[in-house]
Amino acid sequence: MGCGVMSPRRLGAALLTLLTFARPCCAEESAHPREESNWLAVSKGPGANGCLGSDELRAAVRTRLVTVGSPAESGLLVQVDWAALADEGFRAIIELREGEKPVGARTLTSRQATCDELGQAVAIAVALAVDMRLSLTQAASVPEAPVARTEAPKASPAPAPVASSGLERAPTRPSSEPPPEMKRAIALRGGAAMAVGLLPELALGPSIGGVLHPWRRVSFDLSASLFPFEVVTPLRSGRGQVSYQAGLTTALACAALADAPSVALFACGGLSVGAIRYVPSGEIQGSGAGLRVVANPTSSLLSKLRLGGAWAAVLSLGLAVPLVRQRFVYSDTSGTQVELFKMPSVFGVFELGLEYELTNRTKAPTKGRARDHTRTESWQ
Repeated sequence: MGCGVMSPRRLGAALLTLLTFARPCCAEESAHPREESNWLAVSKGPGANGCLGSDELRAAVRTRLVTVGSPAESGLLVQVDWAALADEGFRAIIELREGEKPVGARTLTSRQATCDELGQAVAIAVALAVDMRLSLTQAASVPEAPVARTEAPKASPAPAPVASSGLERAPTRPSSEPPPEMKRAIALRGGAAMAVGLLPELALGPSIGGVLHPWRRVSFDLSASLFPFEVVTPLRSGRGQVSYQAGLTTALACAALADAPSVALFACGGLSVGAIRYVPSGEIQGSGAGLRVVANPTSSLLSKLRLGGAWAAVLSLGLAVPLVRQRFVYSDTSGTQVELFKMPSVFGVFELGLEYELTNRTKAPTKGRARDHTRTESWQ
């Protein structure tokens, strides 16, 4: 069949048919403009080919968005780098940028054999970041409500509140109050003491003392320990003995190593001064009783367990180094010097007791103190 010239009637019918089928298509495109797809990019390392691609990840993010809007409207550029781990699993590094400015980064890992679970986690993380930025952007674009004016020329009502997205909170002006202050604290302490090496045998006795806390983590301790129970050293001949008693006064400066609400630990150092009383009897009775002065640099470790209120349990473990090691000797019937006891180069003093705080450490009133609770966007 040859080609001829189309008649005007047929030409009009063809144009009408073309316009009828073309209008719905154009209307659909104008009602649903194509979304920009360059806001998210994906790269895959060796072994990560099974992870979500760009189109799949964009679709997964859109299904999880809460805020109405296109992810491209947020202004964020998202880069997701997939990589397979050396042993088993996958890693995803998510980087957010706003133009050329880095906003934040996050690394997610999975030990699963497939990338499916990690892909869902990445989609949720990106959707949260996009949702937050969309909410902030839309909240900033809400126009301020008009201010109603009254007839009075000098009075004007307060402006109507602007709708909030729930992600921001207005800052409050910080108070100009001075920082909290600490009052000095004074405490009394009492308990039992034990000395190992001060006398020929283990010595027990009471201990009392006082504590001054000029600052929270520093204290000064002054204590006195008395060992009234006699410790006896018999003579070799069996015809006599020497009995001993002792007392110590110790002054320490302590610094807190740890200070929790219920437990505190202090390291202390100072000096202890005291005396040893000895009373001979029997074969050496004629020599008479006497006193020997002892002075000892002392260090100790003190732990405190707060029992509630003003009470606390205290345990002190101390070591002392005598400046002069006292030596106790006597002469037997033949005139030979016999040593009964000589102080060691280091002896220990341990205390266990209760402490009662007379003046509590208090802080300055905090009424009216306010903090800035402004929430800022952070995606680190």
